[in-house]
Amino acid sequence: MAYGRRVDEEAPIAEGDLLWEPGAELVAGSRLTDYAAWVRRGLAPGEAGYRTLWEWSTTDLDGFWRSLWRYFRPPGEIGRGPALERDTMPGAAWFPGASLNYAECALAAAPPGPAALLSHSEARAPLQLSGAELRLQVGSAARALRELGVEAGDRVAAYLPNVPEAVVGLLA
Repeated sequence: MAYGRRVDEEAPIAEGDLLWEPGAELVAGSRLTDYAAWVRRGLAPGEAGYRTLWEWSTTDLDGFWRSLWRYFRPPGEIGRGPALERDTMPGAAWFPGASLNYAECALAAAPPGPAALLSHSEARAPLQLSGAELRLQVGSAARALRELGVEAGDRVAAYLPNVPEAVVGLLA
């Protein structure tokens, strides 16, 4: 597969130069190309299609962001309000009334194979957790937290090193 190439490998690089462009196979197989086709706006891979999508994404914020929610289908509820209630920065309010669980999203994306979580440490042997193992550990930790009386709206804090148990605790 051709991932892309530097535009002009011989010329010196100057500010504003295009340094790299993706190969045709990479463009054709990208999520952006798939999304553009899904939106059904007649966008073809390449500059014209991308520019049309970009213009739409900056002029119809509600339509664009709602379409992303529908395309990616995160586990949660979109809510009844607009995609962007306040567009001032700081203070923008995205998807007011939406309900989204970070752990559900992260675990839904965890690959079923042996490499959902990789850990290397000087203190112990390398560790790999599959998506199934990660889900099982997170579920066990979440159940233990509920048994301790933790419920929605509570805050749990921990001071942990960068280890798999910290990821499990975060997701639980």
